[in-house]
Amino acid sequence: MILISLSLRCPHCRSSQYRTSVFDISKANPDGAKCIFCKSIMVRLKPASWQLN
Repeated sequence: MILISLSLRCPHCRSSQYRTSVFDISKANPDGAKCIFCKSIMVRLKPASWQLN
């Protein structure tokens, strides 16, 4: 079994709690993740190591 850790954040309520579903996968939501509070599509956060100074 492979576990993948994603850093996701809700753009609407700023929550980091989400659920994933194969039924929610689309071009706009490739991870299939939705916020458990407001049901918005989650967006990926870039780790600090990816940012250029």
